[in-house]
Amino acid sequence: KEGVGHTSAELVYGMALAIPGQMIDPVSPQDFLDPAKYVHHLQTSMSHLSPAGPRQQNDTSHVPKDINTWTHVFVRNDGIPSQFWPPYSRTYKVIQIEPKYFVLNIGGKQNIVSVDH
Repeated sequence: KEGVGHTSAELVYGMALAIPGQMIDPVSPQDFLDPAKYVHHLQTSMSHLSPAGPRQQNDTSHVPKDINTWTHVFVRNDGIPSQFWPPYSRTYKVIQIEPKYFVLNIGGKQNIVSVDH
């Protein structure tokens, strides 16, 4: 951004974005003329890269104390998250509440859904 003196990436992420060419050590164009040298350089560069660690999962769940009074609940959509699908489906009528599951009316049928779901 001109008035600020930083790029948008620096403002958002606190640093400049790395483009693929910046991830590998610079070499002269002459080194790429020999395929064996190119392959050796590529293997060496790739062996120094480390994979990103796994994302931390939040396995803790919270069950509200007034859960026994609910008449309707949302059910979380499982599967791969997508920007086109909301994380929760519509509300469903509660038929029965047990300590670890609900019996819900889904599509006119009784379905059991885990509280931990």
